[in-house]
Amino acid sequence: MFNVATGVGTLESGATGLVATIDGASDAARIAAGRSATGYFVRIDALGLEQLLLSWTAVSTPNQLALNEVLAASAAERERFGYIRGFRGPGAEQRLAGFDWAPFASIYGTGVPADRVAEEVAFFSQPGVLTAALNWYRAMTPGDAAGLGPVTVPTAYVWGSADLAFSREAATRTQHFVAGPYRFVALDAAGHWLPDEAPDTLAEVIAEQVSGG
Repeated sequence: MFNVATGVGTLESGATGLVATIDGASDAARIAAGRSATGYFVRIDALGLEQLLLSWTAVSTPNQLALNEVLAASAAERERFGYIRGFRGPGAEQRLAGFDWAPFASIYGTGVPADRVAEEVAFFSQPGVLTAALNWYRAMTPGDAAGLGPVTVPTAYVWGSADLAFSREAATRTQHFVAGPYRFVALDAAGHWLPDEAPDTLAEVIAEQVSGG
């Protein structure tokens, strides 16, 4: 299992560890939603364990293979995604926490309510928490997408057109890597933090996905 506190482990080992939890869950718990169309749940799918999930709603982040294609093809896309390099680099904690956490707070843009941003700052300013989060990015390797096949779990992908990290090109290309039932929901003018920016709409999409609508 990947240990975010120490940065030891791999994303694949984290997915393998998650299988044990899902395998013993009820049907209600096998309906997943999260900030990614890839990561653990696509890795589970690639491992031939897609029967563990009944439904998947991806939020903001495109399929890793789709993202890899646009990053390889466009310098502008690579520049847009450059914040990851900053997160992985030495001293990232100090840079984000500087000036009374203003750089960290700026990540949330203007679409997230100020009280929610304050809650996030309070949480990540606890000892070790920011390092644990950054270690997720530091654990990423070019081989994380190796062996990923098409997603076969019924999937909805919700993306905001004002997402600063992920472009429409990466978002729309995700459909080429989903073999199961799929729908793409683009939210005009919404950013990256959809659970805070468009909670009602996101909840409706998840409910529709769960009910098979």
